[in-house]
Amino acid sequence: MTDSNNPTAAALIRWANTSFEHLDTKVESLADLSDGLVLSRMLEEIDPEFAVQNLDTNPSSSKWVVKKQNLEAVYKKLQRYVRTHCVDDTVNNTALEAVIDFNAIAEHEDAGETTKFLKVFLVAAINGNNAPKFLQVITEGKLPDDVCMVIKEIISPPSNEEESRPETKGDALSLEAIRAENTALQKKNGDLATRLEHLQFSYDELLEYGRTKDERIDELLKLQNEKPDDHIKYLRAQLLERDNLIATQEGQIEDDRIKIERQTRELRERPDPEQVQKLEDRAKELQIQNEDLFQKSKILDNFKKKLEKQNNVTQENTELRQQIDILNDNQRDFDKVHEENETLQATITQYRKQAASYEKQVVEMGSQKKLLQEEIRQRDARIQNLLEGKAHDEEFIQNLHEQMRTSSPKLASPPSPSAKVSHLTLEEELAQSSDSTPNHALEISRLQAENQLLKSQLGGTTAANLRIELDELDAVRKRLESNYRDLQEENILAQHQLSALMSRVEAEKLVTAEALQNKVGVMKMLTIDFYRDETIAVTRKLYMETLFELNQVKAKLTEVQTELSSRDRELLQAKADLSAIDQDELDALEDLKATNEIITSSLQNDLLLLQNKFKALMTDHEQQKSHLVDALIAKDALSKEAAELKANGGTGTTTTGPQKTAEVSTRFKIPGNSAQKSGPVTQESEDAELARELAALGNAPAGLHDSFASPSLAAITTARLGSIRSSRASSISSATSPLSSSSGLFISPPPQATQFEKQEKIILGLQIRLKAAEEGGADAQKAAKDAIIKNLSRENALISSAWYDLTGRLQSNHLVLQRRQDAPKSWLNKQRQMVNTIPRR
Repeated sequence: MTDSNNPTAAALIRWANTSFEHLDTKVESLADLSDGLVLSRMLEEIDPEFAVQNLDTNPSSSKWVVKKQNLEAVYKKLQRYVRTHCVDDTVNNTALEAVIDFNAIAEHEDAGETTKFLKVFLVAAINGNNAPKFLQVITEGKLPDDVCMVIKEIISPPSNEEESRPETKGDALSLEAIRAENTALQKKNGDLATRLEHLQFSYDELLEYGRTKDERIDELLKLQNEKPDDHIKYLRAQLLERDNLIATQEGQIEDDRIKIERQTRELRERPDPEQVQKLEDRAKELQIQNEDLFQKSKILDNFKKKLEKQNNVTQENTELRQQIDILNDNQRDFDKVHEENETLQATITQYRKQAASYEKQVVEMGSQKKLLQEEIRQRDARIQNLLEGKAHDEEFIQNLHEQMRTSSPKLASPPSPSAKVSHLTLEEELAQSSDSTPNHALEISRLQAENQLLKSQLGGTTAANLRIELDELDAVRKRLESNYRDLQEENILAQHQLSALMSRVEAEKLVTAEALQNKVGVMKMLTIDFYRDETIAVTRKLYMETLFELNQVKAKLTEVQTELSSRDRELLQAKADLSAIDQDELDALEDLKATNEIITSSLQNDLLLLQNKFKALMTDHEQQKSHLVDALIAKDALSKEAAELKANGGTGTTTTGPQKTAEVSTRFKIPGNSAQKSGPVTQESEDAELARELAALGNAPAGLHDSFASPSLAAITTARLGSIRSSRASSISSATSPLSSSSGLFISPPPQATQFEKQEKIILGLQIRLKAAEEGGADAQKAAKDAIIKNLSRENALISSAWYDLTGRLQSNHLVLQRRQDAPKSWLNKQRQMVNTIPRR
């Protein structure tokens, strides 16, 4: 399809398609000539010698730089053809002076610049060495008349250039432009005159050169007659050399002519210096811009190559976008499922609340049913008792009537009407009866009635309370028995330890120590045994600390187990909730009910264990109270005895002092006095004294003996045992160790003062024990109570929250179902619809 808007372009395209028969494809528009391939084919058809080789035959539309290079190569070949084969100077000037913008053709497919290029091809084809072929196309009528007229206007030179230019420009030219043009024409005329002179001079030189050549030829002809062969060869070589020289000179002449014409054209077109400077600056700017554009084109080509190489990245981006779309769809589906799950969770919550309320109602109704059944049973028992009593009374009355009829015939006759009727009770009749024989049947019936009454009262609340109290007393008794067994085991262990320690003392040392004590009196000396006892005391202390830490670990273990059980219940509840989502309504309710029963039984077991622990602690507390009261009473008695002894001053005037002292000594058995009264110390006496000391210490609260939770009581016990050991060791070492210096010997005070001192020590020990028991018992009791209250409150809170949660869920489900207009009437259908309904959007 040709360009109809531009008749010149359309005529040139029509001429190119008609004149050049060997084109690969027909030219339909000027855009087909932008790559330079068709123009190269046209130049090859004009003259095959000037064909352009090595062109890029497959330039894409984006690689306009390649197109530009192709066009420039074709244009250079076309200029060489014009210079070589076109004789007319006007044609040469027209073809060579044409300025074509190849950038516009290659990048933008400019129609004007392409038309200029085709004009140059037309002029070169008609004025070249193959002109007849192209003129024949025009003259033979192969082209339309309008196309021929356009071609004639292009190839015909202007007749009067000086007159036509002002006429074409009209009034647009100013006077300065006309003067400049006149000056240019004058310069051109001078140039042409100068050129003519040069040509005339060259012509004269050529004529002279021809005459010289003719003369030389004549001479050579003369010489040919003399030596023909050698001279001919010489002349031929010289002629060939001269022909070459002539060809070279002619080529040089042609080059000079072209150079002169170009310089003449440049001189003719040269404007004033300012315009030249501006044009040079503009040319430099355009050259710089051209270089920038060329660099940018290269960069663009590199970017395009990189972009082509990065097709994989584009594909990956496409795949990622598809994945994002899929993920968005999945997210929407997930949100939809999440909403449905939330709806189901709300439904399950309402189910649980309603089920909890139902269970509560069932429990209340069950309790009411039990009460009513108990009342009915009691009424039935009463009615049965009354019926039995009534039957018994009737039978008894019948027996009495029979006895009366058989015993007194007088009474058998009917009474007279005039006789006064006396209404007597059963007791009066029995009292008036003259039968003195015992009535065994009456006694048996009375005993049976009383027995039946007692049996009916066995199932009452009094018997139940008595059974509960009996169970509690049994538990307390078992607790006390376990405490007693623990104390007895500790006592036995302590006796064995002391027996093992005392067995190390040799009998001779005991005899020597006893003899020395009888002679000198009570004395104290530090020996190796003292350090041994001190080591045992330290070991005992470490043992108590370790035992205390073990009790703490046990308490922590108990807390961890409690927390583990609560976590297990929570896990079971969560599993039940999760499994209820995928089940039907009834199955879910059954599973939730079974789970609640399991959790309730677990909580009841924990509560039962805590109640047992609480009862045990209360038993220990009561026992501690009783021991404290006994300790306080003993303290008051000892304080009074000490005050009386101090008041008497050891004279022994009162009679109560020795008795009380004997009582105190029997209770506590002071080691010093026993050592003085008895002879050699035996193992049995030591064990007996230690047992009495431990029995005195055993009056402490049982809870402290069970766990040794009070460090102060353990320290007091250790100190007491240490004092016993030290006193015995000192009595033994005083008889065996030599009296090396008077500084290590302490003579004991009188026996009465020693007795007072021992009593004070006992009173002080009891005070310390009382204080430690109060502090330890109060702290232990408070901690135990706090722990129990905390655990119970937590369990109650969990139970309450679970109960209210289930009740609220079921109630909310019920309310939601009531709001629906299409809700069914039955409760079961409501639950099914609530679970199976898809949530509204």
